[in-house]
Amino acid sequence: MENRIAKFCNIIALLFTLDSFAENNTNSTAKEVVLYPQGAQVTRIAKVELKKGKNEIVIANLSPFMNTSSIQVNGNGNFTIASVAHKYNFLEEEQKEKPVNKFESKS
Repeated sequence: MENRIAKFCNIIALLFTLDSFAENNTNSTAKEVVLYPQGAQVTRIAKVELKKGKNEIVIANLSPFMNTSSIQVNGNGNFTIASVAHKYNFLEEEQKEKPVNKFESKS
């Protein structure tokens, strides 16, 4: 009997944990690209609405060739970024962005 009560309490605790966790899947757009001889720096923008509690933001369709150790995330508002992680999704086909026809020189 105690075993059933313990399992029931664990299931209830899991349901409360899942309910307080919000996941946001979004795409980003390139805001700025700086080219260097050894690579490029791409600044991307993604807008998401956060719910109270824990949120997981998944930004899809990023280049598989980026240097994952250079990923930086920031934002404006009253929140804390607890961690940043990356993973490859080999099950989805890669989507390519339309090429940019206009280049601006920053001198």
